[in-house]
Amino acid sequence: RKRYHEEQLWNDRWRVLGTYGTWGLIALNSVLFLGGQVVQYWREVGRLKRIEDLIVAERGNGVVVVEEATSDDTVTAGGSGEEIDAAQEGDGAMEGDGGAIEGDGGVSA
Repeated sequence: RKRYHEEQLWNDRWRVLGTYGTWGLIALNSVLFLGGQVVQYWREVGRLKRIEDLIVAERGNGVVVVEEATSDDTVTAGGSGEEIDAAQEGDGAMEGDGGAIEGDGGVSA
């Protein structure tokens, strides 16, 4: 009877340690996950800031690099960026475009 009681006490101790150990691992995993999210957020903020600075610097030079999934194209705006501003605002085609069709209302026959 005494041996049974001692085994039960040890069993309860291990069960408690297992429970606290599990909760400890859950807490550690959560802290690591949230820490990784914070680090990733600040990395992304830094990347976006560098990209924005590059775009502003290149726009001052009159060159904007357009990246697509299949190729890289460079569009020159004559040093001022005015044509690019007009294209971004939706004022129509850039000068010398030649391929713009106006007045078709987006309907193709």
